[in-house]
Amino acid sequence: MNQREKEMVNFCIRQSYLSKCKDKQNAAILVSADFQQIYSIGINGGPIGGMQCLCFKNRMGEKAKYTCAHAEMNCLVKNTEISEKPKVMICTQVPCQMCATLIVNAKTNIIQVWYINDHPDETGKTILSDGGIILRKIDIPDLTGFFKGEWCDTQAVCDRLNIPFEIAITMFDFSSTVEWWSMIGKTDEERKRNGQKVTTQFRIRNVIQADVPNNDTEIRELK
Repeated sequence: MNQREKEMVNFCIRQSYLSKCKDKQNAAILVSADFQQIYSIGINGGPIGGMQCLCFKNRMGEKAKYTCAHAEMNCLVKNTEISEKPKVMICTQVPCQMCATLIVNAKTNIIQVWYINDHPDETGKTILSDGGIILRKIDIPDLTGFFKGEWCDTQAVCDRLNIPFEIAITMFDFSSTVEWWSMIGKTDEERKRNGQKVTTQFRIRNVIQADVPNNDTEIRELK
């Protein structure tokens, strides 16, 4: 992905934080195929001015018959760019079969659907593929350990937090390890390498126990 595409993916992830759904937080955005324009944004939830979450009947956690309107549904409803301009929908989760059907039926030329998390039911994938829409899964490494105070690769931290190494090294603990390939190589090819392997890592300073969000997309952004 180029930088613009990463920015759009991260924007979608951050929108999911705004969802007031008590079951899960999801978001979807509809963008131009060149990723230069956002046409609409949707998060899962209840009606405007009404209940923010429809997933539970009461405070005891009893499931309601119906759920919140899905992020993809709200995204399509808010879109006013009804044209043949090619578009991409970015979702924090694979669309369900209902949302996938709406995406296929939408008269706005959605040519691709990008998603981060899988859905337990893969029917939506089949519907999208059968409808001629290209699916792309976005792999975002998990930074849960880093936010708990564990060591993490420096490049991964800099890339995902979008900060240069020179600044990151002033913010986090730094560790550098130098080892000979002949000693640590796991395969014959690695053990035959000349020279040393240098591993650099960052760790959050003075962490006792960081609060890790329940929604794993909150801590797995791409930069």
